[in-house]
Amino acid sequence: MITKDQLKDLLKKNESPVLEFKREWYWNDSTSPSEMSDKWGEFLKDIISLSNGYLGFVGVHRYLVIGFSESTQEIHDVGIKKIKSLNSIKAFRKTLIQKLEGYTQPAFISIDIEFVKLDEKEVLIFEIPSPGHITELKKELKTKTRVLDAGTVIIIAHALLHSTTGLNE
Repeated sequence: MITKDQLKDLLKKNESPVLEFKREWYWNDSTSPSEMSDKWGEFLKDIISLSNGYLGFVGVHRYLVIGFSESTQEIHDVGIKKIKSLNSIKAFRKTLIQKLEGYTQPAFISIDIEFVKLDEKEVLIFEIPSPGHITELKKELKTKTRVLDAGTVIIIAHALLHSTTGLNE
């Protein structure tokens, strides 16, 4: 469970191979059914890429924080009332794990999800325990911008650039 103080500490850090910020959630209740597959694909890509951290981050938990803009340093309410699929975190987690099991190998089985209220705004946090393996796609994954082939190992490219150039330290 993430405390408000732990969240505040995360928000002070730069994005890295184990920390990703998103200003807003990937979809809402008005997203068309034809767009949902791509939206889920984009979300799954981000979760999988976080799980595939780097050697310098072995043993470190990974976090996807929804509701924070790194560029403006502002907290944004996720707007849970406009996203029915997030009304039950338990049900959403079950759906997420099922989707991840369908797309990844080895099976992706551990992820914690919670809302934390900060400055009267709901922030959504996905916490992924440090994996003991590399996760790869076992079937094609379509996102909003590309199709990723089976066998692909997804990583956070901008984090790699930062970590190899020392900009993130």
